[in-house]
Amino acid sequence: MGSSPYGISHLTADLTLLAYYKFNKFPVVISRFSNFYGPHQQLHRIIPKVLWCIFRNKKFLLQGGGKSIRSFIFIDDFCEGIYKSMIKGRQGEIYNFTNREYVSIVMLVKKICSLTSTNFEKLVKITKDRPTKDRAYKMNPAKAEKELNWRPKYTIEEGIKKTIKWYKANKRQLLPLKNIYIHKP
Repeated sequence: MGSSPYGISHLTADLTLLAYYKFNKFPVVISRFSNFYGPHQQLHRIIPKVLWCIFRNKKFLLQGGGKSIRSFIFIDDFCEGIYKSMIKGRQGEIYNFTNREYVSIVMLVKKICSLTSTNFEKLVKITKDRPTKDRAYKMNPAKAEKELNWRPKYTIEEGIKKTIKWYKANKRQLLPLKNIYIHKP
């Protein structure tokens, strides 16, 4: 679990739910997922944001040079994980879902550039990192693989190709939209 306020809030929720299970037999199965992506995702998320910048010929701001390590899971694999958690998951258990393909954000952006024939150097502007960002998120999906018979069907490249295809097909509707996240307290 991360050390950022976001990660800590997730850990707090997990621990609260596990306490309700332990003391009150409240039925709970906890599912944790690596970063998911795919068609229809909000434009402020990394993969659609890169595509939006490519399509609009705008600079993509790469925080901290993109050194953070992450795993990404295609939306269909994410949904399959939720379904298997509900159907086969044991109450009071935690299941991690990831495809074990860990990449740096810079490598992810380079992969998207390669698949869209975009010049990485012309697209990217390096900025300083967010102060609360964790360096890496790595999870072990062994329990989900063994107990739920779950495995991702899509590699990161296959999923990105499907995502690019969808965003290209819907480019006209997406280009006028803003790709920023506005936090509302």
